[in-house]
Amino acid sequence: MSSKAIPEGRNAAPIPPYSEISSKQYNKITLKRKALKLLENHVATLSLVLFIVGLGWLLVLPHDEYSHDTYISENALLPGQTNNFFGENEVNVARHYAQVLESLRTNPIKEKASFVERELRSFGYITATQDFEIPLSYNKVVNGTNAFGILKAPRSDNTEAMVLTASWDSQEANQDNINGVSMLLSLAKFLKKFTFWSKDIVVVIADKNTAGIQAWLDAYHGVPKHDDEQIFVRSGAIQGALNLDFPGTGSYSSLGIFFEGLNGQLPNLDLINTVVQICRYEGISVTLHKPASKLDIYAPRSYTKSLHTMLTTMKYQASCHPSGVHGLFHRYKIDAISLHGVSGSGRFGFQYQKIGILIESTLRSINNLLEHFHQSFFFYLLPDASRYVSIALYIPPVICIAVGLLLISLKLWFSFDDSVAEVELVEDVNHEGKDVKSIKTSVAYTQHSIPLQTSIIVIGLSILGCVLLFSLNLLIVHPITEEISLPLSGIFAFGFPLFISSAVRQRAEFTPYNLQVLRCFALAWTAVTLVGLAALNYSFAVFMGILVFLPYALIQPRSHVLARALQFILTTAISPPSLLLLCSFVYGQGVVELYEYLKYDFVVLFGWFLPLVYLVYWPINVTYSVLAWTSNKETQPSQ
Repeated sequence: MSSKAIPEGRNAAPIPPYSEISSKQYNKITLKRKALKLLENHVATLSLVLFIVGLGWLLVLPHDEYSHDTYISENALLPGQTNNFFGENEVNVARHYAQVLESLRTNPIKEKASFVERELRSFGYITATQDFEIPLSYNKVVNGTNAFGILKAPRSDNTEAMVLTASWDSQEANQDNINGVSMLLSLAKFLKKFTFWSKDIVVVIADKNTAGIQAWLDAYHGVPKHDDEQIFVRSGAIQGALNLDFPGTGSYSSLGIFFEGLNGQLPNLDLINTVVQICRYEGISVTLHKPASKLDIYAPRSYTKSLHTMLTTMKYQASCHPSGVHGLFHRYKIDAISLHGVSGSGRFGFQYQKIGILIESTLRSINNLLEHFHQSFFFYLLPDASRYVSIALYIPPVICIAVGLLLISLKLWFSFDDSVAEVELVEDVNHEGKDVKSIKTSVAYTQHSIPLQTSIIVIGLSILGCVLLFSLNLLIVHPITEEISLPLSGIFAFGFPLFISSAVRQRAEFTPYNLQVLRCFALAWTAVTLVGLAALNYSFAVFMGILVFLPYALIQPRSHVLARALQFILTTAISPPSLLLLCSFVYGQGVVELYEYLKYDFVVLFGWFLPLVYLVYWPINVTYSVLAWTSNKETQPSQ
């Protein structure tokens, strides 16, 4: 029995006992090895092809060939099949409330909340107000007062409910939601007239947009946070919610539907389809989000328009920030959307009456439900209000990107010949009319010694990410100013990876073999992370994969100083501090203001964006920074 030479300094594996295999098995093993060898020689090309295929796949999804027409899955909804009663009298009531709210615009929030509560009580609702206070920093708190009322359904045991919400401030910058609140009050008075409701109707006027709705939802479900006042007026399980956002007092050219929730969650597609179908019956122009320009409202569907709509959805999902206050309902398994009036006029212009008919008809459809929305999709992308892409079609791009990184990792792994053992393969052959045994030697298996330092680096950087995340409490107590934000971002972008690299090099023994093992682990870590995130927040995963694939696939330990410096600059350019500076420049916001926005999502709304950055993205990025800045020459730890 023969054996290959064992690399010096490594222990040989024990040679397995003599074994026999058939000729068929031997040929099968040989074929597999040839295929693996061929694959190993073309891994770089194959990985690049997978990345291009994944990117191309994502870009063709908005095309009509890869999307489908939407449809109503729940037959009980019957959208637009009811007689509507919202008429001119209700329009006059809405106009009256718009004038009253205009006069109350500058009044304290408690006065406005008291006014709403009195009006709802006069309609016959069970009413209450809720004060809330949420600390953001040592000298900054978010506080306000919510007003809400509950209309008990006359034909049920009050175990289910529907919610109508509106905030005092519109999601349009520097605009009040006057038409939204006035329509909500008019509808509240109108809905009380009928006895066909089988679900309670809950009306909520929220202060401070997402902060107010978050405080109300937590208190409603018995999980009050911070210093929120508990509420004792409750209804049943909420089946659906509509948020009204109609800024100003004018008319609207189209209806924009916002549906993205907190942390990338989406409502059941049937709720969106119901609203879209009712809009068609009523002649209301409907779009997803807000049109980029007035021309887009009436422009026919095109690939460019569909791509823009799909990427807008993915942007909201990847940011983990809801596109409206409706997005906070999803964490409680409540399907909700926001109806936003796009200001303007035109042949499809509308105001109070069509808004009232739309909401009445939608509530009638939800009222028909016998159980939660469940028949349609919860995972989808929408290139248009009438087209959808299912998860089976949009998940492959991120899988292709992850597999490309994983193949590079596997190539590195199988190139480690720490110790090699061989086995004799015995084959029966016929030689000169006699049966004889032909004995060949072949590699049986290899053993790899995994350096302990590699595991310590990976685990240590993950723990460090936890420390940085929870250090946010220091920023809450001691907030930073705009003047020191830029230097601080630069220090974190360049200094932090350099410090970690220097500390690791002083404490760990970095041989070329150890560095390759670390690179192998980093690539596999990135690939597994992308696949795992795809199930939780697809858009975050695919954007992360597109951003990091080429840099991480190319970075490896090098001996030349210039090459290492270029690699380090590349990893720094895609580090969180650098990306924060880039977003600050693109959106025209200060670094501190932008970070306060992210911190608000984490502290108040319990968003995942900062945890994903600190616990997932940044540790991986720093690992590649260590690889980029470390020479592939053998080094010894400092004594």
